Amino acid sequence: MNSNSNTFHFFLHRLPGPLKSMLFSFVMLQTIAVGLGIVYIYHNTHMSGEGISRQYGGQQESSDDDFEIEETYAKPLAEMLITTHNHLFGFAFIFLFTGTLFYFSAFPLPRLKVFLLTEPFITVLFTFGGLWLVRFFSTAFSIPVIFFSTLTYVSYFIMAFYIARELLRLPENK
Repeated sequence: MNSNSNTFHFFLHRLPGPLKSMLFSFVMLQTIAVGLGIVYIYHNTHMSGEGISRQYGGQQESSDDDFEIEETYAKPLAEMLITTHNHLFGFAFIFLFTGTLFYFSAFPLPRLKVFLLTEPFITVLFTFGGLWLVRFFSTAFSIPVIFFSTLTYVSYFIMAFYIARELLRLPENK
């Protein structure tokens, strides 16, 4: 199959109006959910290496106050497993749905399109693998976590933008 052409000559903008509306609503709702995930990450880590280290590796300094509850703690193995499990499943489906819709968009750069279709699956693995390294080996791995998660989210937003643009586009007259 030639990756430079759309074998089926099918594009999102040619779908019937009600289906385009449903898919557009889906992409918008999914984008809000992804955005809220980013807000949650910011709330917990301030999107900094130090914040990620504190969130997963635990608080470095301890309090002398017996009544103070630590807000951050070294995540136990069970919590790391369930967090990774849930996120890998979630991101797999997000990028399966998003990638499938994006494939049928008229994105102008074929090689970049192929990259955007596959990149998030790889960077999600590196992101969560990095969190395990932060937790169990060294907080220095928080910088690669930021890099790979940024790539994941940038890819998502580029794809979502082109999908939405395509779904809002009127079909050509035949």
